[in-house]
Amino acid sequence: PPDSPQGGDTRTAWASRTADAQPEWLVLSYAEPVVPRAIAVFETFNPGALRKVSVFRADGTEIEVWAGQDPTPVGAEKGISIVPVKIDVAVSRVKLYLDSLAVAGWNEIDAVAVRDAAGATHWAVSAEASSTYGDPQPAPVAAPSGPADQQRDQAAKALEERVKQLESAPPPAAPP
Repeated sequence: PPDSPQGGDTRTAWASRTADAQPEWLVLSYAEPVVPRAIAVFETFNPGALRKVSVFRADGTEIEVWAGQDPTPVGAEKGISIVPVKIDVAVSRVKLYLDSLAVAGWNEIDAVAVRDAAGATHWAVSAEASSTYGDPQPAPVAAPSGPADQQRDQAAKALEERVKQLESAPPPAAPP
């Protein structure tokens, strides 16, 4: 259930590793299969990036159930985006697709609920994401700079030149 009482950047909500580097996704798992009638996405910071929602059949087949403009507008402090679902398949996994490039800053999500036909709310018990703010940054690759690196680069260039010479030379004459 949601545990971020106010909008804004909060430690209790999911955020991607970077603010606006690429589209993001979240897969939420639920304790038991439910026939969904709505998905409720609790957005706490920079809402408006939700673009698509899909669910998974028991065999793992992904089914798109909604695509469009996020019901919570860009610029709102926070919001609960209610996405109607019209399928008669019991599911226990939901996938959210976020266009983080379209909404500046981290697009944070506190919780995602599935509402069934009786109106009961089911909360996710686990989640995985394309990235997470706490993920380590990749280590930068240093450019060659020392004498050994320069020697290696010069040797590689010399080999490339020799290969080009050999490729452009006429074939040797056949022996008599």
